[in-house]
Amino acid sequence: MGEYFAFEWVKTAFQERYPELAGQLVRRGMSEETAPARLALSVDDIEVWLSRTRVDLSGTSMPCWFLAVYGQDAPGSLWDIQTPPEVLATAMYERALAETEGRPQASPWRWDEPQETAITRLADALEARGVVVEYAMAENRYRVVSGRNGYEFPHHPGQGEVLLIRTPGKRVWVFLRPGLGWLMDVHDESRRLVWRVDLGELILQEPGTTPGLPVDRVDTAVLADALTTALKGLESAEPPAAALDPGDDTPAGRAGRMLPPGAAGVPVDPDRPCGVVAAQLNAFGFGDVRSSENCAELVSEEFHIVWWRRSRPLGLPDLKKLYADASVEGRRLMVLAEHGLSGPAEEFADRSRSFVFRFDPRRAHVFGGNQLAQEAMFVWS
Repeated sequence: MGEYFAFEWVKTAFQERYPELAGQLVRRGMSEETAPARLALSVDDIEVWLSRTRVDLSGTSMPCWFLAVYGQDAPGSLWDIQTPPEVLATAMYERALAETEGRPQASPWRWDEPQETAITRLADALEARGVVVEYAMAENRYRVVSGRNGYEFPHHPGQGEVLLIRTPGKRVWVFLRPGLGWLMDVHDESRRLVWRVDLGELILQEPGTTPGLPVDRVDTAVLADALTTALKGLESAEPPAAALDPGDDTPAGRAGRMLPPGAAGVPVDPDRPCGVVAAQLNAFGFGDVRSSENCAELVSEEFHIVWWRRSRPLGLPDLKKLYADASVEGRRLMVLAEHGLSGPAEEFADRSRSFVFRFDPRRAHVFGGNQLAQEAMFVWS
């Protein structure tokens, strides 16, 4: 009954919004054992179907809406199962009109998004400059794309707004993350390297000391121009020294071995891990973090950096004290905690714009801790 009413709500929303086509939208398959339930919108010789399906995401089968044109080989679009009926009704209408008029869907519907956002504006600007954008993602977190191994279903939970561009041998990701702003990451698939483009240096000629470029420092047109130039340069550019190696093809390798090339599997002195850690932080975009001469400490003009090596998680009182010390110095706080941090400490770190990373001394590997630190991490995909 829930599925029946879900289709009815979309049908009602469509009839209210587009009464001129109300008679051309019918519900089918609810009582036919061999046919899936669907709404079918017929306009001229085009029939647009809206049905429900399931996709596998991280080992979990998730229900979602599936919108497609009957008889077409092109992949349809996926929509979150919680998408409002009015949004689905408009998505059906725009898809049908685009097909009958022989044009691309209007933005933001062409990106499978219910409304214009910063990432859809950037996607439009890039395509206007001749860049082929594979997909842009903001509110609707479901996509279906044709990949190397058949259809893929990218999801990107917790990654903010996302845009993907493919160039020969590379995937280029542009993220808009709430705490950091714009990020541009390059995945070199043949060399299996990952690096981040310093957008501050590229656009403002100001090398960054923290990851990301704040949204209020660049408009869409300027960002699109800079990205277009950077994409052309990638065709012949060598990977920078700050690139990281995501490890082998296994999920465990990707999760646990994103280190500077050659560092994976190499023993690290737990008392002097700073060289490897500084290389990771530099790759994330912390441009002025460096190792001290004896490789025992990390130094920075921007950050007050603390190693939390105690056998318990970093707690709220401890973090507040460290934050006060950093404030006295006029610097932001960065903590590397071997045993993570408590929930209240994580909330305070995000409010205070502090970075708290988890740190594995056995491999000198840095992981995200609080939300702000997680936004700075790479995602290998």
